[in-house]
Amino acid sequence: MSEDKGATAPKPPSAWGRIVLGFLKLALPIAVLVGAALLYQFMMATAPQAGRKPSKRQARLVEVSPAQLNAGEIRIAAKGVVKPALDVTLSPQVSGVVVEMNEGLVPGGRFSQGDTLLRIDAQDYENVIRQIESEMIRARAAITLEEGNRDVALQEYEVLDQELSAADKALVFRKPQMESAKADLASASARLKMAELDLQRTTVTAPFDALVVSEDVDMGTRLSTQSAIARLVGTKSYWVEVSLAQSDLRWVNLPTPDAPGSLVTLQHPKAWGTGATRQGHVIRLLPDISEKGRMARLLVEVEDPLALNATNGDVPRLLIEQYLEAEIIGKRVEGAIRIAREHLRNGDYVWVMNSENTLEIRKLDIIYSATDAVLARSGVVEGELIVTTDLSMATEGMELRTAAEGDAPGAGS
Repeated sequence: MSEDKGATAPKPPSAWGRIVLGFLKLALPIAVLVGAALLYQFMMATAPQAGRKPSKRQARLVEVSPAQLNAGEIRIAAKGVVKPALDVTLSPQVSGVVVEMNEGLVPGGRFSQGDTLLRIDAQDYENVIRQIESEMIRARAAITLEEGNRDVALQEYEVLDQELSAADKALVFRKPQMESAKADLASASARLKMAELDLQRTTVTAPFDALVVSEDVDMGTRLSTQSAIARLVGTKSYWVEVSLAQSDLRWVNLPTPDAPGSLVTLQHPKAWGTGATRQGHVIRLLPDISEKGRMARLLVEVEDPLALNATNGDVPRLLIEQYLEAEIIGKRVEGAIRIAREHLRNGDYVWVMNSENTLEIRKLDIIYSATDAVLARSGVVEGELIVTTDLSMATEGMELRTAAEGDAPGAGS
């Protein structure tokens, strides 16, 4: 017991010691964290860097077509309507009752020049001729009588041997009476010719090779010179009135004394079938433009439109007012490049793959524009590769490559 009491108890730390101890407890963790951060930064700064390789851009895969020169003449697409070249409404030249009609004088009937269409009652005209012939007999008799009177007067003048003035001689020799008789004969002769002509006109004939479009007479109809007998159109040729853009006129060959106008091929696939055509030539340019569409108009002549000649037995017939498709063979253009319309970009640009296999965007100098293609005088030369593939984002200088087996055009890989 005495030993325990004699041992000394531990002495509590002083105030300064407690402060130092608390500081150490707080500073030690902070020092550890700061040291760790510095160590991390050092390791990151001294760590080896992996080099980044830029990704290689792949060339776009496209299809191309070599630019080609236009072969042959310019071909102008147009529309046309068939018109008769000869179109008359036939009227009689004399009045009278129709007493005879040709059975073919009906719509669709055909006549050759000089064929009889109808006859008008000729009795009145025959009677007029007989009357005039009687007048001519009397006129000739009057002349004969005056010639006898003149001879008698001449004998009496010679017997009397008198001097007379020129005026008195004319009266003595019955010159006025003779001139009057001759005038009556000349008048009757002229009226006879007119009456004979009227008689001929009682027979109405076809003035040319004709097709009857309509007729307006029947047996017993009384006609005057203002009456319409029938509408006739000529069968030797028809015209096709072709409308085209005014800008296309410069490519059309108009006829000259030395050469015909442009050849025109006419089609009507629905009515004639595919491949059936008729041909004609441009014969003139009409002086005005159409009110609808402001189009220029050409007249194209088609011979034997009804295919009446044996050589045209298998070709289609033209119908008046029929609408046709026309292809005009125009002038020849040298050095122009023909480009399909589907290969144009933004109207008058094309994409060209140059010798460095990059894309060039070219502007064309278009001199003629058709429905399926255009002709360009500059912008592309023969043999250059026109890009035919549609590219979603085409830029100048884009790398290109042509299609290889198994590749899909237009894709990059």
